[in-house]
Amino acid sequence: FFSGEAPVSREKLGPFTSRISHVLCAVPPLSGSDRVLAHHKQLLQHGLPMLQWMGYLSSASVYAQSDDWIDERSAVQPPTALGRVHLLAEGEWGALSAARRVPLNVFRLARLYGPGLGPPRPHRGRG
Repeated sequence: FFSGEAPVSREKLGPFTSRISHVLCAVPPLSGSDRVLAHHKQLLQHGLPMLQWMGYLSSASVYAQSDDWIDERSAVQPPTALGRVHLLAEGEWGALSAARRVPLNVFRLARLYGPGLGPPRPHRGRG
């Protein structure tokens, strides 16, 4: 439905905009910006008359590096460019939420899988 490269056409969205009540953004930022807001900010600001809630899937990368547990009270100091982009997007979604007077929940997801992350691979051989 949304590739992130271009806005979803009005023909595809048109029949649904009057009934959309909840928006959850699960599209990661790319090239320094939030792709959903880049393409659909006007619609989110001025359309969707039934909108009651918004959610944004962010990243725990907005927190400063720490050897301790991290929670919502931890310092927000992104050590990476991606963390800074997520924090910027959180602010943009927050401003949109305030302007629309619609609640926003930000979910800061921890990175569990990827190169060097996750459980160790079992070694091949005899056991």
